[in-house]
Amino acid sequence: MKSEHGQFFTPARLAEQVVKGLRLPEQGTLRVLDIGAGAGALTAALADRACDIPGLSLDITCVELDGDVVPYLHQTVDALNARVIHGDVLELAVTGELGEDYDVVVMNPPYGKLAAASAERRAMAHLGVETPNFYAAFMAVGYLHLREGGQMAAIVPRSWANGPYFKRFRRHMLDHISIDRLQSFASRSSLFSDAKVLQENVILTGTRGAPQGDIELVFDDGEPQSVSVSRVVVPTDPERFVRIPTGAERELPGVPLSAVGLTVSTGKVVDFRSRDHLVEPGKNTFPMVYQGNVHGGMVEWPREVGKPQGFVCSPEEERKYLVPAGVYVIVKRFSAKEEKRRVVAGVHVSETPVAYDNKTNVIACPDQDTAVGLALWLNSTAVDTYFRSFSGHTQVNATDLRGMPYPSLDVLRSLGAGRPVRMPSQEAIDSAVEELL
Repeated sequence: MKSEHGQFFTPARLAEQVVKGLRLPEQGTLRVLDIGAGAGALTAALADRACDIPGLSLDITCVELDGDVVPYLHQTVDALNARVIHGDVLELAVTGELGEDYDVVVMNPPYGKLAAASAERRAMAHLGVETPNFYAAFMAVGYLHLREGGQMAAIVPRSWANGPYFKRFRRHMLDHISIDRLQSFASRSSLFSDAKVLQENVILTGTRGAPQGDIELVFDDGEPQSVSVSRVVVPTDPERFVRIPTGAERELPGVPLSAVGLTVSTGKVVDFRSRDHLVEPGKNTFPMVYQGNVHGGMVEWPREVGKPQGFVCSPEEERKYLVPAGVYVIVKRFSAKEEKRRVVAGVHVSETPVAYDNKTNVIACPDQDTAVGLALWLNSTAVDTYFRSFSGHTQVNATDLRGMPYPSLDVLRSLGAGRPVRMPSQEAIDSAVEELL
């Protein structure tokens, strides 16, 4: 069930998983904060765990904004003598009415985006953290209201773990809490059967102010495994991506894209803002390339993708919209969830200036052999598996591509030398790349 505020209510079996990684003391009173509490599933699951510890009592505060849900929350938590606050957790955090120094914070937060000029975004800036959406804001409120040594457990999308949008938040979070446990779920539909969400989800358990040690990883309902933090947050990574290594990925040889001497950028044309420029191809038009034109490891143009394949603009506008004639590797920014690979690349050799849709990533190459070698590398199973270790959603950002490892320009050129632009079978791609590994 989903509320109008973008919150997906927590099934009981999932609530048990969320609180499973928390360390509970043998005695004393545990101050608990449940934000975006919904109907109280997480509080109930934590109370069930506490019932098995005779010397432990709970002092619980639940916060919920949705007035239609609050009566159900009372039904769940009144017997636990919990304090229920009907209000906006972000406002309460700014005004200081939320309290502080909690031992445990639990949450299944709402997922909506925060507009740059929104009151919620300003509230989070007041707390000293940049958050692009509600769930990151809730996470920040959670760990900022823990005492030193207090623990947070949250079920959230995995998108915070990589990408430029969450870079400031990710740095802030990793500066405040150590990650104790990450539980990854391959499909959100298996957790919330009535919700349609296109990214993987994780349960994050962390401790405020604790030194970072090994991290416990759990996949779906499997057995926990302990891994070194250096495999999750690579010390040399300036983006501080949080990876979830499955053991299937391999350490790839190579250096970041800039060290190879190549650059990547997002396509310049936003189609819905450029309708007057989009036409059918003809005289005095330029190729208009969408991610749908990437097919079979190359750019097929023109191709029937349901959108105009031509682009017109004045000479003064060419620099704004077009890239020069040349050899490019185009990587789809968005892949369908049913696609076998997340990283899908194709070579484009264009004899005229060309317009690329902003749902593409564009890598300029010095020659065709280098482009073919780069496309082989990007389309390989080894690279796709590596990508999935740090990205849980269907978007491939230019920042992701910049930070991945690549062979040298000479090796890429040798890999592609004499090969056709169209990619061979997946088996042949993997065989060619395997020789580099």
